[in-house]
Amino acid sequence: MSSVSVVNKPHVVCTPLPFQSHIKAMLKFAKRLHHKGFHVTFVNTEFNHKRFLQSLGPNSLDGLPDFRYESIPDGLPISSDTNDDGNTVQDIPLLLDSIRKNLLAPFRNLLRKLNDTASSSANNIIINNPPVTCMVSDGFMTSTITAAGELGIPVVLFFTIAAAGFMGSKQYSVLVEKGLAPLKDESCLTNGFLDNVIDWVPGMQGIRLRDLPSCFRTTDPDDIVFNFAREAMDSVDKSSAVVVHTFDALEPHVLDALSSMPPPVYAIGPLQLLLNHLPKDPLKPMGYSLWKEETECLQWLNSKAPNLVVYVNFGSLVVMAPQQLVEFGWGLANSKLSFLWVIRPDLIVGESAILPPEFKFETKERGLIASWCPQEQVLNHPSVGGFLTHGGWNSTIESLTAGVPMLCWPVFAEQHTNCYYTCNEWGSGLEIDNNVKRDEVEKLVRELMEGEKGKKMKIKAMEWRKLAEEATGPHGSSSINMDNLVNQMSSMAVGDRPHVVCLPVPLQSHIKAMLKLAKLFHHRGFHVTFVNTEFNHKRFLQSLGPNSLDGLPDFRFETFPDGLPVSSDEDTSQDIFLLFNSMRDNFLPLFLNLLIELNDRAASSNTNPPVTCIVSDGLMPFPITAAEELGIPIAMFFTISAGGFMGSKQCPALVEKGLAPLKDESYFTNGFLDKVIDWIPGMKGIHLRELPTVFHITNPDNIFFKLTVETMDRVDKASAVVLLTFDALEQEILDALSSMLIPPIYTIGPIELLLVNQIPEDPLKSVGYSLWKEETECLQWLNSKEPNSVVYVNFGSLAVMTPELVVEFGWGLANTNYPFLWVIRPDFVVGESAIFPPEFVAETKGRGVIVNWCAQEQVLNHPSVGGFLTHSGWNSTIESLSAGVPMICWPLFADQPTNSWCTCNQWGSGMEMDKNVKREEVEKIVRELMEGEKGKTMKSKAIEWKKLAEEATGPQGSSSTNLNNLVNQMLLRKS
Repeated sequence: MSSVSVVNKPHVVCTPLPFQSHIKAMLKFAKRLHHKGFHVTFVNTEFNHKRFLQSLGPNSLDGLPDFRYESIPDGLPISSDTNDDGNTVQDIPLLLDSIRKNLLAPFRNLLRKLNDTASSSANNIIINNPPVTCMVSDGFMTSTITAAGELGIPVVLFFTIAAAGFMGSKQYSVLVEKGLAPLKDESCLTNGFLDNVIDWVPGMQGIRLRDLPSCFRTTDPDDIVFNFAREAMDSVDKSSAVVVHTFDALEPHVLDALSSMPPPVYAIGPLQLLLNHLPKDPLKPMGYSLWKEETECLQWLNSKAPNLVVYVNFGSLVVMAPQQLVEFGWGLANSKLSFLWVIRPDLIVGESAILPPEFKFETKERGLIASWCPQEQVLNHPSVGGFLTHGGWNSTIESLTAGVPMLCWPVFAEQHTNCYYTCNEWGSGLEIDNNVKRDEVEKLVRELMEGEKGKKMKIKAMEWRKLAEEATGPHGSSSINMDNLVNQMSSMAVGDRPHVVCLPVPLQSHIKAMLKLAKLFHHRGFHVTFVNTEFNHKRFLQSLGPNSLDGLPDFRFETFPDGLPVSSDEDTSQDIFLLFNSMRDNFLPLFLNLLIELNDRAASSNTNPPVTCIVSDGLMPFPITAAEELGIPIAMFFTISAGGFMGSKQCPALVEKGLAPLKDESYFTNGFLDKVIDWIPGMKGIHLRELPTVFHITNPDNIFFKLTVETMDRVDKASAVVLLTFDALEQEILDALSSMLIPPIYTIGPIELLLVNQIPEDPLKSVGYSLWKEETECLQWLNSKEPNSVVYVNFGSLAVMTPELVVEFGWGLANTNYPFLWVIRPDFVVGESAIFPPEFVAETKGRGVIVNWCAQEQVLNHPSVGGFLTHSGWNSTIESLSAGVPMICWPLFADQPTNSWCTCNQWGSGMEMDKNVKREEVEKIVRELMEGEKGKTMKSKAIEWKKLAEEATGPQGSSSTNLNNLVNQMLLRKS
């Protein structure tokens, strides 16, 4: 079918701030994008959608098949103030507060609906719309920026204001830092404080505080409008580009200053002149006004001589007192000049706009009042010689475009900045004092229309008109900027997005950590390909559900075989020796083929961008070879502590010193492993037995030992090393590593806290982490227990033990009389199922719960859990520290002895239990953990680490900063 071709069109979703001037500018921009080949979805609030239909007609928003309107609720109750005529502006602070709090969810749902419609239509070969490839959001709509980030959609911010208004608004946080905002008290509005000249604003020399956008003029630090605008400015860097509605010749100094600040800035105004160049606009009948325009005024203007009419309009939001209206009215009347005055139904505070009868008599025939009008047609009418305006940006740039000089009466927002530039930089205006008096109005109107200054202003306005026309001509700056912007936006569809391929070691703990990191990359705008083995992919589908790995269009799962025989029991962990041997022998060609296939897809279709970087588990050296062959940067993610990494790096040194491999089996028991080693930076006093156990072998060809040595030898070939820890936890070791490694080191833990802080609404939440089905019923059981009363027991995803050890642990727990939650995997006991004697079951009934698997982080953060009996795997250790839960450590292999040593000796949050488990020792040490003095001290230390972990993952914390640097410095760098 021919309709299928629409799927290849870039699809832009345009979302204006729900005010008249913002909607008008965005709609013009959207029309221009449509002309450039974009499928456009234009999003209004339901309130404004109804107003459009009322003012423009019931079919006015029908659009075209590739220009559609959607609407979402604004979160405000339906106002009775509209009197069903839709002509009353909504309360601005209430609306902005509702946008901030309530718009994210419906907008996110709309984006998902659009993408769901695209994918479901594609399956049926009937395409209603292509998938969303980019967004143009009003620069002040932080909710839409958040939604775009969550769904991995690139966003362009359109500020429907001047470059100076944008630059001035960017100073809000600086004003706060300098103690200039909020204002100390109301006197600052009148005591000359606002007349201070500020010299730090790039490109805006000589500007005063009063000339900046006025949202900071509040004494309330919680002011809704100020904080709304400030948050928007602080979010600008999350966008792919910024668009301002101006042109280069009008604001060269400010635009030059902005060009040195990311992201790129495009000046594309005046938009109406760009639209005028369209030979045939199929969207021309689609209007911009929320009020019904009274076009009769154009006939009235036809009866007037050139340049003799004063046009008066204070915009769509300004309100004034009745006395101010009267003063303006008599000033106009006394000028004896003709005027066209737009007075909205809601212009006057609390009442209708009523002028005295004598005013009407005085201005009969030469004065016309309308409730709304087609402003650009009015300004371009030859009879209009001047414009009395509030200085809103749409009005200002439309007046300059028409060559009409202005009288400026700024009221709020960036109107003050526009007025300053109009009068001082562009020579096209005069300012009226805020305290309106009829005599001043009369005097300034006469000067505007008849005086020498007015004549000069008219000449300057005509010069700006000519420059605006040049800017929007075929080779003008705005036309070129629009083309460059369109090219960037078109490439956002797929091609220019960074594409990271994430490859974990195919074991539960490694997959879990890598998948969390992949979600963070996706949130930062990356297209993500996550690679599992076929065996683990099936296990995921079995544990999480058949649709659990559907992901998103830009978060995809790929698989390749692991080279092992197919197991009949998918709940059983694979043989680690066989798996690692197969990784070494088989994975490189499989991974290379996958990378080549992904790049081939990028070249032949729009399903994914080319691969720009790899993040591989640090324990696999073969991805470095693949990255080198294809010239792709690679970051090595070690899902271990800095101590575990440093310990693993000692393998070559152990060989050189004759300490590894072990000479024979006796070295496990003859005290050799109790030797203290003194050469490892940051790990003073550590014993051989507390290093990662890969060297606990007598065979020099042991697969784990050889892979570790090879990995540590090749780590310097990576572009970056990533560690799942945080600076405050292991500062001394990290300092030492930074001087030992060639690639930079980035610590980004605890990764779960980063996810919670940075992605409060996770679009990939359904993509879980567990290869076993989690038994969430245990959380209900925990709800019934007292705070800090339950011992949580879990020996991880790989540990196995004999039936005798299980029984010793069981009776030790039973004899403490403490409630316990114990995870016993189906494959936990060597050669058989874990079966407890009937008397144990009877003894622990009601206070002991055994499950196959659970949601560990939820369990550790449950208030009833007071301690954790663990194998000291690194995921378990850092999750326990993050939850403030002290530990009993029973390490078995790999980096677990190192984690246990750090937990007990460096961090004061654990006690180690002898490997030869006896029920009496289990009982004693569990009691100490839960009720002893040492246990209380450990609990205090664990809570301290929890606080430091939260600080590290806060907005300015070390892990957040490191993640930003990893993304910006390494992964976004072109290969």
